[in-house]
Amino acid sequence: MGATPPPRVKAIFFSEFHHEAGPILTYQAPENFLSKDVFDVVHVFIITKPQLYRKIITVNTVSLKILGCPQSVEDKKYKRNALLFNFGFVFDPNAETTVFQPVVKKLSGCFRTLELESGFLSRDETRSRLPAVLAEVLQELNSKGFCSVPVDEANTIHLKVIPESLETVIVRDQDVPIFCIDRAEIESTPWDLTIKQILPCIDGFNHVLMIACQAEVDVSLVQLCIQHLLHYGAIKLISVFQYSNVYMATSSVSHLQGDRILANECLRFITKRGRPQPEIREVFALYCALGPGVTVRDWCLRHEPQSLGIDERLFIQFGLMKNLIVRLQKYPVLLSDEPSVDALKQYRELLTGKSSFDEICCQSGLSHQQLDTFVESDPHLVVCWK
Repeated sequence: MGATPPPRVKAIFFSEFHHEAGPILTYQAPENFLSKDVFDVVHVFIITKPQLYRKIITVNTVSLKILGCPQSVEDKKYKRNALLFNFGFVFDPNAETTVFQPVVKKLSGCFRTLELESGFLSRDETRSRLPAVLAEVLQELNSKGFCSVPVDEANTIHLKVIPESLETVIVRDQDVPIFCIDRAEIESTPWDLTIKQILPCIDGFNHVLMIACQAEVDVSLVQLCIQHLLHYGAIKLISVFQYSNVYMATSSVSHLQGDRILANECLRFITKRGRPQPEIREVFALYCALGPGVTVRDWCLRHEPQSLGIDERLFIQFGLMKNLIVRLQKYPVLLSDEPSVDALKQYRELLTGKSSFDEICCQSGLSHQQLDTFVESDPHLVVCWK
């Protein structure tokens, strides 16, 4: 089945909160599309209360539908100590606008980052470029479904409408992105400023939440960037590496024996720099030695992969990327109303068997070892491996 064509954007506007006039319609493309009377009716949903900041807002009226994502930048330099703004996309009232939600969120998030970095929206000499930017975004999204619009000498905004038939991968805080094509090729691509900001933090070991912290970018915006990179086939998602992890080989591991291209790629990837490459049969045997009940730490002590010049972390990475191995994860299940360990009581909702150790550690800040100790000492908790 083909993709459903995205709806046409009728207008894009920039609205902000003026310290004296309240919510105002500052710029729009095309000009004068949205009347003051209409804006006065809907502005309470455009410049919103703090609970709705960075959330997708849909406003339905008889004649149109508006999609926005309210933003706030707090700083004492602003009147009333904050800059409140929103970029609204206007559609026909019956339009299906789901495919535009990531676009709207990314656009408003990019300008929030620009404001934090250079005061783009609060300085007259830069904000005056907005009408031209909005007009170009509108024209290119409607004609091509994507756009690359320069906003200044150093920054370009890249937006793309992904058709509904293309499945969007859910990116979780604990997921680890890893490049699956040449890093130099990715870094030379003209991505937007937020993707460029997170690229140096992607190393195959940092999870999404860690990338957000290191790059100083909101985690929801990082997740959108990761989805964008996934769509273009630049990265894959794997699990967090820990020496306490347990893996097992899949049927695909047999391809190492018959696929010379895959075998050579594997040897190049996993061999330590300056060391001779091991035999592929040795690598095959090492993958087959992984299994239930065997942690990476146990496996290293038993087989000493470094003696063969193999980096065990890259060995696991490659196996996950090529589906040669899968991770067996631990899911704690609470058998009573409350955990007996005080440190776990605030995370009771995660102890249902649906949240893995990775997810709980990512949300709680606990290490795997700490969580393991707490779970083992609580008689009301059991662990399910899957």
